[in-house]
Amino acid sequence: AGRTIPPAGLVCVDPRTGRATGQLIEHAAYRAWEAAPEPTIDVWTEHVHAALASLASLGFRSVHDLHSQDWLGDALAALERSGRLPVEHVRLYPPIARLEAVHADRGRWASRRVQLAGGKVFADGTLNSRTALMLGPYLEPLDQQPLGRAMLSPRDLDHAIRLCESLG
Repeated sequence: AGRTIPPAGLVCVDPRTGRATGQLIEHAAYRAWEAAPEPTIDVWTEHVHAALASLASLGFRSVHDLHSQDWLGDALAALERSGRLPVEHVRLYPPIARLEAVHADRGRWASRRVQLAGGKVFADGTLNSRTALMLGPYLEPLDQQPLGRAMLSPRDLDHAIRLCESLG
């Protein structure tokens, strides 16, 4: 049970108490994220360094960020310039709505080690939130979404693919 947050979000509610559980799904989570203050680029850069150093300590050599934020290229470039990029390669995939702008601006941060690799679309939800679009109903579906939900029309998906192809 929950309260719908348009266009495709849900605030989960405990059916016994009627109170929010704290679980936010899809666009409801984005609304909460957008309400929080943004760290400075220096703070982001240190967070990225810590995360990449942790991955490198586990043996990872290449990292792909499949929902790259606008500041990430600059943070990675700063780490690389300072000799502190702890992995060999990082590939960025910004949301498709920002792909053309990121592509045009990539000269500021792209290198052999840090590259724009594609665009990110959300065709449907995720399995863990029970919003991935399925052929049969979930055992415990969300309200009014027994099969999950499409987040992108086939036409919009075709457009995204064509855009990625046109930008190489």
